[in-house]
Amino acid sequence: MSANGKNRIIHKNYLVVDQIPLGAFGANSYLITCPANQESVLIDAPGEPEVLKKFLDKTKPVSLVLTHGHFDHLGAVNQIREFSQVPTGIHPEDRGFLDFTPDFELYHGQVIPAGKLKLEVLHTPGHTPGSICLKVDNCLISGDTIFPGGPGKTSSPEDFKKILNSIRKTISNMPDNTLILPGHGHHTDLKTEREKFNRFEELGFTPGLYGDVTWT
Repeated sequence: MSANGKNRIIHKNYLVVDQIPLGAFGANSYLITCPANQESVLIDAPGEPEVLKKFLDKTKPVSLVLTHGHFDHLGAVNQIREFSQVPTGIHPEDRGFLDFTPDFELYHGQVIPAGKLKLEVLHTPGHTPGSICLKVDNCLISGDTIFPGGPGKTSSPEDFKKILNSIRKTISNMPDNTLILPGHGHHTDLKTEREKFNRFEELGFTPGLYGDVTWT
């Protein structure tokens, strides 16, 4: 993989975003870089630490942010922490997934800096209690909260209602051109997903629904 090749999905004079699918489950890691001084934030570390190291070596990483605590997003966290000494943050409701004490906790409305960039933390529970998304420019790094065609997997009807509420109250009111960068697979845009989501809510759904759900 090349940090200047197919992984680079956004390249502006003030923002660079690399999408790096890794590990057995193809979870996406995202490297958000400020071109002004090359400071970067790594979002999730699913696996293949030697690949991530090649990306990080081209920048000045200032933090590792975890969208949630599931193992398929954490496979290379310990190795990244060891060789980069980068402080790592997770929402307090997901810290129990970790085998170490995080360096900082994430909370709704918090701003994570990288050079001139500011990444806003959005708490979006449902997939896990401490799931978060990150908003920077017109991009939403959505973790496993929302994908093209549906929400993240939930473990109970209560969690499914929580994830719908997170999407409805925190994500759905963003601008149409918001680019959704999910924790697995390809990106989508909010206009497309909002139309599907609104239709899903209008039609209603079977009580007790949860698990792998699509808007259709």
